[in-house]
Amino acid sequence: YLPATINVARVYGTYLRRLVVRDV
Repeated sequence: YLPATINVARVYGTYLRRLVVRDV
């Protein structure tokens, strides 16, 4: 269990959301 990994996944998820919103 690595908090750092979850943090990265969190940021990555936000980045994907931005791409989706921008695409739409």
